[in-house]
Amino acid sequence: MVTLSHKPLRRIGEGSDVSVIGVDLASNSSYVFRDQIVRENALEILDISPAVTAYGQGVFCLYSIQGERHLMVLTSNRDSSTGDIYDREALLKCPQDAVSLGTFSDDSGFSSLLVGTAKGLVYFDSSQAAEGDTEGSMICQHPLFQCSKQILVAQDRDALAIWAINSSDELGYLRTTTANLELGSPVLLLSSGQASAFSPLLQKTKDCPSAMLSQTLIVNDSHGNLSCLAQTTDTGLWQKQPFYVTDSGEMYEIASYTTRIVLRDSEGGVLKHAKAFISASSSTQAMSNGRRITLQQSGSWIAANEDGEITFITPTKDIGSAAMTLSRIRDFEGCELKCDPTTIDPCTKVMERLSHIDENFDLANATTQSSKRLFEGSSLPDKATLKAASRCFGALNAAYGDLPSNGASIATAAGSLATKSVVPITKTALEAVGDLLWDAWYWIEQKVIDVRDWFVEKVGDIWRFVCKIAGEVKEFVLDCAEKVGRAVTWVFEKVKVGWDKLCDFVGFLFDWDDIVQTKNTISQLLFANLDLAAEKVEEKRTEVQGLFKAVRQKVGDAVYPKGIKADTDEPGRDPKVKEATSGSAFHLTSYHMKNGGLANNTELASGGSTVDTTASETDNLWTALTGIWQRIQTELGKLCDALSDKFFGSGKKIDVDVIFKILGDVLVGAIDGVAEIVDKLMSFAVKFIKLIKEYGNKEIDIPIFSPLYKKISGGHELTVFDAVALLVAIPTTVLIKCVTGKAPPKFNEKMDSSFLRRLHNDDRSISKQTRIDYNTLMTGTGISFVLVATAWKGIKFLWSLARKGTAGALKLLESKNPFPALTILSMGIECIGLMASIPAISDDLPGANLRRWIVTLSTARVGTNAIFMMLGWDADDLGEKFLLGVDAVIALANFGLYQAVCVEEFNAVGWKEKNSEMTAVGSVACIFSTLASVGYFMAFFYKTSAPQASGVGLGLEKTGSLTLVAVETGLFVEQYERGCETRLVIPT
Repeated sequence: MVTLSHKPLRRIGEGSDVSVIGVDLASNSSYVFRDQIVRENALEILDISPAVTAYGQGVFCLYSIQGERHLMVLTSNRDSSTGDIYDREALLKCPQDAVSLGTFSDDSGFSSLLVGTAKGLVYFDSSQAAEGDTEGSMICQHPLFQCSKQILVAQDRDALAIWAINSSDELGYLRTTTANLELGSPVLLLSSGQASAFSPLLQKTKDCPSAMLSQTLIVNDSHGNLSCLAQTTDTGLWQKQPFYVTDSGEMYEIASYTTRIVLRDSEGGVLKHAKAFISASSSTQAMSNGRRITLQQSGSWIAANEDGEITFITPTKDIGSAAMTLSRIRDFEGCELKCDPTTIDPCTKVMERLSHIDENFDLANATTQSSKRLFEGSSLPDKATLKAASRCFGALNAAYGDLPSNGASIATAAGSLATKSVVPITKTALEAVGDLLWDAWYWIEQKVIDVRDWFVEKVGDIWRFVCKIAGEVKEFVLDCAEKVGRAVTWVFEKVKVGWDKLCDFVGFLFDWDDIVQTKNTISQLLFANLDLAAEKVEEKRTEVQGLFKAVRQKVGDAVYPKGIKADTDEPGRDPKVKEATSGSAFHLTSYHMKNGGLANNTELASGGSTVDTTASETDNLWTALTGIWQRIQTELGKLCDALSDKFFGSGKKIDVDVIFKILGDVLVGAIDGVAEIVDKLMSFAVKFIKLIKEYGNKEIDIPIFSPLYKKISGGHELTVFDAVALLVAIPTTVLIKCVTGKAPPKFNEKMDSSFLRRLHNDDRSISKQTRIDYNTLMTGTGISFVLVATAWKGIKFLWSLARKGTAGALKLLESKNPFPALTILSMGIECIGLMASIPAISDDLPGANLRRWIVTLSTARVGTNAIFMMLGWDADDLGEKFLLGVDAVIALANFGLYQAVCVEEFNAVGWKEKNSEMTAVGSVACIFSTLASVGYFMAFFYKTSAPQASGVGLGLEKTGSLTLVAVETGLFVEQYERGCETRLVIPT
């Protein structure tokens, strides 16, 4: 049924009328029930509301004639066989101060009527509303319903929420039931101007204790801004919620916090695609691994991804958050695993940061984690306000300490729950102290400026927040962590500390200024390294064959270094390493790479150069390289089979000694293959480096990261090199802050190829501190590169499967550019990895020449990738396998070189930074780095012929990469704390 308000039809003069149009869904047609509701010449239609009575469907209509208010119900029935319409109308006894109408359904399905009057809310039951022979009854005289301008009722079965805009344009509601309309207390929610139009929804949530209700409110304010508010009755707290829309063309900023959970088995291995049963202390909406979910007290099964990760992004702009409890785990086959319940309370870290604040704390001179003043200039509140805030923070910390350790509310729907003081507290006792369901809290948040007196106190064993506004005292029970957090946020708002400053005060890792600075430094160094690489290619071309012979001999002699093995689990025991590599901040980049639409919606700016080579040059190169491939693929195949059979076929834990033996068996052959490949590609290298630089400066549009960069960089568009630098800079900044306690280093030197050449040639004009700072930045970048590259390899693998059989045609269709966006982005990521693997090497460093050859081979690997991508050969099945084969054989060659370096370090005499334990850990790290490369080759090599073996390869790649991150971070911590000038670079 559709109701239309319009000028009177077939009548002369001013006024208004209403028509009703029926819609027949079965026949997809419409018909006019009646084109005039008001028989008389109504001056004004004041309000209408839908009606369903025993006589049919229609409307209630409130109108005025010559200054008198009239209330009529018109219903109609339509005979579906003849099309005849039978009308009925009745005048109700209308209050003369009536201004608005609302309706709801009673138990019989008929409409009861609510009338807003100057005195309050008047109620007509369904019989009174249909017959019109008796007066209605006053059920609520709260100011909300006195002269209310609009009434809307949200309903789910017997549950009601009666919403109204009062005479001051404030929006509020009364939550009640159809059987007991007088129950409940009206609550103001939004102040004047915040709800020019609104639409409420009320739902009973299934499988929740005490039939928990959830409310959703869509609001349009006076400025045309649309927003969404949500509430559940387990806490009563209202929370702003984002509108989730599928829009690849535009991103939307949402304030949120992130929680990362990793599921592991009893031996520490990740549980791929497992499920965890997770409940929340209150109903909470979040994004989990890219999907929107609702966490509830009753709990639900949440799926982990291929890395055993469950990531929750919870929209909020305050400290308050629901605690979660993980109580059960099932593996990917559905088998239940032994699991001790674990509570994850996001409030804990924040409250720990505030635990030192009490009434004696000097809040006026407080500084943030980034050493900025909490209050700057005229923003400093008066002494009385600051004293009240300090006193509140101290009391809120005490209140948080008294809460149940599992994060639950003191009072649950089931009854009572003991606090840490082991004192049973009933729901009735809590309600006697103050407002248990914080319906009114959102109003207090909006009116923070108008609140005069505010404090936190303990009444018996119960804490509450008390404030006074407009002469009325409000008392809110602090019975859960979420409410304590909301109160903390309110106090910060009261002393005029904004959200960004608050985050800086209680946090430290995520400072976008530091991230942008780190990104800028990495970008500069990336360009400088490409310039230096072009210079070095010209220098090395004539030396390749002779030097490879010497390298072959050295590797052959150093396949099995003795006495330098390390425990692979050791680095993970360092709490600083665990903090640095397990947090959600460190993994933010990889999460959004996998779940943010990068693979499908990345676009590169149109235009660009192609490769400056002749057809005969490329044909000859292809013929030569395919010949080399035939010789090395057999050995690589044997290596893959051996790894698959030895470790994952039996399900045993990885044995480092056995891996070392298997890898060592193919080292010398790998060196020979690399020598031939490098010799063939050297003549092309300079051309491709120039092309990489050209595309590095092109704009690229990546979901999440492009709008993010535009925001944090002051409006700059994202280029390819900006993109890869940003992807790495985020975890790099977090990692370095965790390890060093401060932001990544800044450099006064000009970051160009001249600086790098001086650095790599041991030019002592560069200070020791600059060398240490450079090594710190590059170590963080290198570890972060492994993390980013691991996520990127998963994207590339799926992309490769998608374009299988297209013979390169898909490459040209994916972009208006000569090269697909993912190809160019991939090259940029490869260049970042190369840059991070180049240390400052002094001549007196053990194995200095071997280290330089590791750099040379790493450069050759990146160059080979670039050439294949630019020529489109990576889209060909043979070219793809060859490219991965090159990665594998260079990884093997560098493995041999690095073991030779370890022997040199182990046997060094007089080397001031000698540390046999660190050398041993470096040896193990190199094994896992090589394992990752070989595993990735296996994944591609067998992806169609043997999917199971391909899966084993992906498992090896993941295991190798993630272990490498942990081991290298352990080395980073050790080297930084010892102030080492030399950086142990693990080939990655």
